[in-house]
Amino acid sequence: MKLIGLILVVLVSSLHGEELDSKDLNIPVDRDGRSIFRYAFPIHVVPTMANSPGRFGAYFKTRVVIYNPTDFQYTIYATLYGKNGEIDTRSIEMDSDFFWVWDNFLEQVFGYRGTGAVEFDAWFDPPGGSSDFDFTVQAEVYTDSPNGRYSTLVVNGEGAEDFRLGTSTVLEDGQIAINPGLSSTSDQRVNVGIFNDDRSRKTFVAFVVNQGEIVQTIEFDVPGKGWSQKAVTAKFETGAIGWGCLQEYCSGYPWVVTVNNKSNDGVLIQPMTYDPPENSASSSSKTHRLLRQQLWQIRDIRSPK
Repeated sequence: MKLIGLILVVLVSSLHGEELDSKDLNIPVDRDGRSIFRYAFPIHVVPTMANSPGRFGAYFKTRVVIYNPTDFQYTIYATLYGKNGEIDTRSIEMDSDFFWVWDNFLEQVFGYRGTGAVEFDAWFDPPGGSSDFDFTVQAEVYTDSPNGRYSTLVVNGEGAEDFRLGTSTVLEDGQIAINPGLSSTSDQRVNVGIFNDDRSRKTFVAFVVNQGEIVQTIEFDVPGKGWSQKAVTAKFETGAIGWGCLQEYCSGYPWVVTVNNKSNDGVLIQPMTYDPPENSASSSSKTHRLLRQQLWQIRDIRSPK
């Protein structure tokens, strides 16, 4: 209830893109005493945003909240990346201890219609940037309907941690990231996407697994700092999607989003990785072994020895 109370304060007390002073707000904490604005950091990445039409009459927008919990005044550079890489950079001036709130971030900040990823940086690129310039980011993609607003939470203050798929050492063991427990049915569609965090072109692969078999393989040949999302066409229940990379080293943000076909309500899910510790009796699962074998086969075909 405290969380809902703060959200209502933010909504009622701010207009689109207006500064909101937080000095008079009693920001709540969770049961462990942590602020709900978690993981303040000078760099954040929101791997997917939208200001574009979708299926079944939906129009998707992205609501973003940025909070400066420090006493510093500084500049954040927001850089938008699309299918072909970098599109534009805009500056956001941050006073000490206040919020920025946008109900349609891509339109209001960039004047952009489409989809992509946004990196927020107060450390490296802005003049006078510093590792002390911490801030949090919350982002949700939503659509309004006659039955109300349906939204997909993308980032809730998680910071700049990304999913690194492999180094030359890890890929020797066939590192795989996986989204388990997914279903693609007549009532629910599934999309998979990736933001390539590297400056060079990379090829990410998503494997759709159903009942122990790979039923669809989706490749993403993504330029440096490029964004891409594709639909899963296979139908399955309680399956999984595994992620791999064809190069020796890939750094990116993969995700799966499941969307209800009637309401357009969605859930964005980031994959997990697992590597058995050295000198451990534990071993990877049958699904992981299947995905590694398929990844190696594709790599051998593309780059024969």
